[in-house]
Amino acid sequence: MNRFDEKRARGEHALGCCTTFTDARVAELAAEAGFDFVWIDGEHGEYDRATARNMIKAVQAQGMAAFFRVPECRGEYVRRICDFRPDGVIVPMAMDEMDVAYACGHCAEGVRLIVQLEHIAAVRRLDAILRVPNLWSVLVGPYDLTASMGKEGRWHDPEVAATFDAACAKVKAAGLPLGVYTERDFDLWKGRGCDYFSVKNDTNAMLVGFQTVLASV
Repeated sequence: MNRFDEKRARGEHALGCCTTFTDARVAELAAEAGFDFVWIDGEHGEYDRATARNMIKAVQAQGMAAFFRVPECRGEYVRRICDFRPDGVIVPMAMDEMDVAYACGHCAEGVRLIVQLEHIAAVRRLDAILRVPNLWSVLVGPYDLTASMGKEGRWHDPEVAATFDAACAKVKAAGLPLGVYTERDFDLWKGRGCDYFSVKNDTNAMLVGFQTVLASV
């Protein structure tokens, strides 16, 4: 078992980092820092197929789970990255149950499908999204979600906070693992039932304050 699954089995919170770097040595750095998974960002990073494969294998070789975020919510992207057997595929901007069903239908056996909840339109369709077979987890993207509400970055706005609360409660009620992309308010997200956390990006996660972030979780 990798670190992520070991922590999940013990009922502990897991912590990962997001990377756009293409150097596989990033995996060694993340492992030494104590992270449980690495989210390889194919949406904003520059990964050809060979580089994506190398990054996935490098992360797994360090005992961490390798999650790969595909560039778009398109089944062909999911299918192509599944060739390399990541531990999970993260699908961005899934807007409704049809998007999610299409992505799930292209995921290989044993590869977990993680959908990002990052638009208010998707929140409104969340009940239907959670009924899609083979969906493994929902990962809240609060930055884009608040922007879609016209309240970018206003995480503590009453309407925004209520939206987060309600969405997280629905995911937990459905029995799915709940994640969030954040580097603050860990106790608040724990209270909402989050099982795993991904800190924001290369610069913050890899180069600055590893121990501060780890101590917070």
